[in-house]
Amino acid sequence: MELLKHELYKIFTRKSIYFAIAILLVLYSIPLVQFEIIEQRENAKEEAQIYKEWEGPVTKEKLEFAKQATAEENLVEDKSGGFRRADQSLYRVGTEFISSNVRLMNWNERMANLQAEITQLETENSGGYEYKEKVMAYEAFQKVGPPEIYYNKGWANVVDFVKTYGLIFMGALILLGVSPVFSDEYSNGTDNFILTSKKGKSSLITAKIQASVIYILILVIFFALINLFVTGYRFGLAGWDTPIRNLYQYSLTPYALDLWQYYTIQLGIHAAAAMAFGLLVLLISALSRSALIPFFTGGVFFSVPILLTSIFSVEIPWVLKMVEFSYTGLMKVTGFFTEFKVFNIAGFPVLYLNFALVLFTIVSFITLYLIYYSFRNHQIS
Repeated sequence: MELLKHELYKIFTRKSIYFAIAILLVLYSIPLVQFEIIEQRENAKEEAQIYKEWEGPVTKEKLEFAKQATAEENLVEDKSGGFRRADQSLYRVGTEFISSNVRLMNWNERMANLQAEITQLETENSGGYEYKEKVMAYEAFQKVGPPEIYYNKGWANVVDFVKTYGLIFMGALILLGVSPVFSDEYSNGTDNFILTSKKGKSSLITAKIQASVIYILILVIFFALINLFVTGYRFGLAGWDTPIRNLYQYSLTPYALDLWQYYTIQLGIHAAAAMAFGLLVLLISALSRSALIPFFTGGVFFSVPILLTSIFSVEIPWVLKMVEFSYTGLMKVTGFFTEFKVFNIAGFPVLYLNFALVLFTIVSFITLYLIYYSFRNHQIS
């Protein structure tokens, strides 16, 4: 326990971590300052109230309301001589209703196509992989059900944070906090004392790993609380018990989850992926005499997937698959829930998420073994 406390103390007394957190929070705050937060909060309350009156399945009556809310006769002249909507909140809600109807039509078409394909495959090859995949998809989408109308603006921003700000914040702070964990022992010369004791080696390695994991978990919780507080204040957190399929980005999800369930799972996977990435950085640190090597090498592992997809917009299928199954891809979480994607494993369809969790569990155990092996067998200089 004393070793663990000492390792935690060494991590949490690094000034660079707090300096980085301050910078990251300032960057997070800049867009917020640009918005009229009080006005935004009031608009959100108005929209939530309108949704409350019309929430539920998409119907002809609601579509008629949406057409009236978005009609051009609702335009009024503003002070600058241009035109604006007489009721902006009503217009935004009406637009969302129309979007929900489009998603409903897409869902109906998808279900009809899947049913037709299954019927055809039943007569051709009912035991084949393609048949199993189509049946699996049909049953998943049927369980999820058609899109409906609910207010969930706050939760849309909450879950989006994990793959945007949360991803960058965690990556940067893992690199800063974990990179020096083993490298500092080499650069300070303390490895000469540690490695002469058989008991000291294993105990110290375990303490360092535990401290790094605790550090990462504290960061995940810290940013999750900030996200919930800020987003809750801006948009409210109504709709926590409504399905994720009603969020535009998750309209094709094969998972029948409510928002609170998805957010819990999302945070859990995000934290697990962050810990897996932390283990990778620890391994590089155990192999390096300078903390700069794990920092920059780990930075390459973390940033390349972001550069390929977000900056260079690479569309090559095999590259996208590699990005999805990278540490960064798993930390983003979203890609595994937005659509039905499976691997053919011995003739059976396996969802990407299940495959990724098994893969990263195996990789993390191997990484753990290599951390112990590399530090135990480090040559004293």
